Amino acid sequence: NFNLEGADITIEFDNKHFNDLTHSDITIGSALSVANAVEVNNDAGTIRIAASSLSQLNSGAGVGDTEAVLANISFDFDEAALAGISKNSDGSLVTNPLSFKIAANIDETVLSRQWNDGSGYENKQISTLRELNQGIIVEGKDVTLYEAKINFDQLDDGLVIGTDRVIGADASFTNLVRKGDLLTTTSEWLNVGNIEANNLSYSAIYNQNASLESAEFSQTSVASGSFINGEFVKDNRESTTLSTDIRITGDAGNVVDLSDGIVSIQADGSEVFTNQGKGSSNLITFQGDLNYDGRVSMKDLAYLNAGAARQQEAVNDPSGDADNNGILDASVARDVDADFNGKIDLADLSILDADWGKTLHTGDRQFQGSNDVSWSQLDDQGIHSSWDNDSFKDQNETEAEANYVGSLESPAATNVIGADGNTDANDADSTGTYFQEII
Repeated sequence: NFNLEGADITIEFDNKHFNDLTHSDITIGSALSVANAVEVNNDAGTIRIAASSLSQLNSGAGVGDTEAVLANISFDFDEAALAGISKNSDGSLVTNPLSFKIAANIDETVLSRQWNDGSGYENKQISTLRELNQGIIVEGKDVTLYEAKINFDQLDDGLVIGTDRVIGADASFTNLVRKGDLLTTTSEWLNVGNIEANNLSYSAIYNQNASLESAEFSQTSVASGSFINGEFVKDNRESTTLSTDIRITGDAGNVVDLSDGIVSIQADGSEVFTNQGKGSSNLITFQGDLNYDGRVSMKDLAYLNAGAARQQEAVNDPSGDADNNGILDASVARDVDADFNGKIDLADLSILDADWGKTLHTGDRQFQGSNDVSWSQLDDQGIHSSWDNDSFKDQNETEAEANYVGSLESPAATNVIGADGNTDANDADSTGTYFQEII
């Protein structure tokens, strides 16, 4: 049943978060309008406020059973200082929580209550906190300061490519990729920041042996986690899947390293995030290497022939011929489409002819590109990226044998007459008729 007659309160604050306060930043409430005084010490981070009420003389309302505002203080954050404070992974400042300490001068904080002295007139018991052997209890919530930030993390192994082989009993998913091929792959990006990302966009990044042809997000607005009662809650975090079409531009024997970077993403107001640091390394083989053994030979002609047997005309299903080339798209084995034109035909022979007799194998159980990708990396990389390269391994073992004999017509051959009637290899002579006389 006490009323507050006057108070002397000291507020402590963390001065490294704020610009210097002035006395004009402080306003004392009208309930305690007498004997107002303020002391600000920015170096110590303290504010001392004194205020009283003469409610019976109509100066102030006093503070009794109802709440009243003692003071309003306008703090101005020092943003330059905040920027220099280290942040946790969720964006919160390492100096958190932001809190204020409030203490009362027990000798200058005065309370009163009705007192019956037997005279019939109103009287009061007036006591300081010290005299009452009391203090004050401060209730409130600490504040979490954080940098509002969009932050994306590329999950798993990032962009991983390879070739899905269809033709042959040895068909598999191989690490080898053909020069000129267009491969589609995806990566998942999680918004690990603390604000929503909107209007996601992508840009291509230079890669020595590949280029980004196109990309598409599964969603362009991605929710984040948020701070609830000072704790960062991850439950609402979302991710987006980036589907990419990647063209292999490097020559055979080079290695495409997608972890060097090939794409970046950005949201409204965010920094730029690249895929650098994550992505597969893939050995580039010849465009005419249709069985992905690292060599172009008679065997590749057989794989081309098998691909021709597999494809079907789209006469009975025109809707299945999206590129209108007369062939049912689903029947085309892309792994043996040498010129990437969407069908298997004699035009593919010119690609094989340009690469005929060439090999990635060096005859010593190594291969061109082995300085950039090892045997073990051809099979496994990252967290759970794996490939089957048995065709390439078997051919490497074969060419390491002392009795190995390569193609008759090859870049290293001499005195070999090709189908065009000359000794020049790889000069578009696969379909020549020099030896095609009627027997």
